[in-house]
Amino acid sequence: METMNFGSLCTQLRYVYIGASVGPFETSHLATSRSLETIEVSSENDVYVSVDGVLYSKDMTALHVVPSKYDSSVFEIPDTVTVVDELAVNNCTMIGTLIVPASVTSMGLWAVCLPNMHTLVMEGTVPEDPWYWLEYEDSDRFDVYTDSPELFAGLADIGVATIHPLDEYVPEDDGGDVWILAAAVVTAMVVTGVVCGRRE
Repeated sequence: METMNFGSLCTQLRYVYIGASVGPFETSHLATSRSLETIEVSSENDVYVSVDGVLYSKDMTALHVVPSKYDSSVFEIPDTVTVVDELAVNNCTMIGTLIVPASVTSMGLWAVCLPNMHTLVMEGTVPEDPWYWLEYEDSDRFDVYTDSPELFAGLADIGVATIHPLDEYVPEDDGGDVWILAAAVVTAMVVTGVVCGRRE
């Protein structure tokens, strides 16, 4: 399976299960659902893995999709990740703080679009300009903690971002609640090894 437009399949998509036989597909299609709560992957799948409902490459070096209904105010990208895909962190309305580790060396087009983001922590640098990977037009002014302030100078100049030294960042309690999928009643349909559905 090469491509699949989940937005056209399930306009109210809340749950995705990726079966063992599913190969690479255009994961950015999952970003079209603003109702998506979690993604699960078969342990026998050779391409993808899910951790806390978030979709990664099997080796945890690529962040593919954070569900739009990710239920925490803080998202910290694992320090195994080197690539953040196009639209990977898209329209996650609960996330106010995003932490990008020094391991990340590449960000896809509009990789980050968080309408309620107030804090961005950049522990390293990426070659792509923030204008390329950061969609900020729907955001209020936000704070950036970084040791490379020159990368965000343009955003500071137009009043979008306030730049702080990285060592001034104080971690916050995410205050997130964990919900267990097994406790939900899921109405689902199967599409070539991928299950999508909605919680009742």
